[in-house]
Amino acid sequence: MFPNYNLGQGLNDIYQNSVLNDLCAPIVQFCPFFPNPCCKDTCGSNCVYWTTNYLGWDKPGIGRFIVFMGIQSIVSFTILLFIDYRIISKIRYFICGPVQYDRSTVNQFRNNIISTTVQVTDNVQIPNVNHEDDDVVEEAERIKNTHTFVLTETDVLVLNQVEKVYNGMFHAVDQVSLGVKQRECFGLLGVNGA
Repeated sequence: MFPNYNLGQGLNDIYQNSVLNDLCAPIVQFCPFFPNPCCKDTCGSNCVYWTTNYLGWDKPGIGRFIVFMGIQSIVSFTILLFIDYRIISKIRYFICGPVQYDRSTVNQFRNNIISTTVQVTDNVQIPNVNHEDDDVVEEAERIKNTHTFVLTETDVLVLNQVEKVYNGMFHAVDQVSLGVKQRECFGLLGVNGA
């Protein structure tokens, strides 16, 4: 059922069937005179399995391996899409509604992690950043005021007002705008040095 097994066994069966076809094809015409392992009907318990149809379902054909690999690829790709697009959590959200946090847990999180916060519209708390360096403001203005076509000619990476919010509460990245020029070594440090 595993793709590496299906592939390996399928290649092995193709090779084995090819060798047996080369060996048995010339002597199968003598089956009525003297039985041998290549005779499918009169070989008894000493038969070798060979077929001229390499894609057949029965051994040594590889049709069953191709079908199982196809089914497994569809199932694996579906699981990958479910994980990547978070389908399970969306279904759970649709059925159960949004996650309700215990008020004491949220308050404890705010008190321990975020010392100064700014209130936003839907009771989401984000860290309060009062000061930005001049070069950060200058870079954000450059990204904002420069046409995209010009930016793609000068910069290999452009981030324009990128943000990341965890659990609807914690702003890990808040409106970051920057451009990395060609052949430039670039590093981005967070407030804690990460």
